[in-house]
Amino acid sequence: MSSADERIQCSKCGRKVVPRLWHVRKRLSHMVTQHLCPFCGAVMYETGGEPRWGCIVAILLLIFILSLPAILVFINLALRHAGR
Repeated sequence: MSSADERIQCSKCGRKVVPRLWHVRKRLSHMVTQHLCPFCGAVMYETGGEPRWGCIVAILLLIFILSLPAILVFINLALRHAGR
């Protein structure tokens, strides 16, 4: 049987600990898991949190669609001015 030490040294308090997990939701990314020191509460490291590309693309597409009338008006004015 292997008795590997799975503890990590906390950079703040210096103790070797098994981190406690804390899940944090972000708006435009997947859930972030913070690995906390159980003694001092420091965030030892974070995993996850990749961006949600579907949400980001949908927001950019919505911005483009909402600004489309202004773009068309600007193009129409530019064409009228070029025809003079």
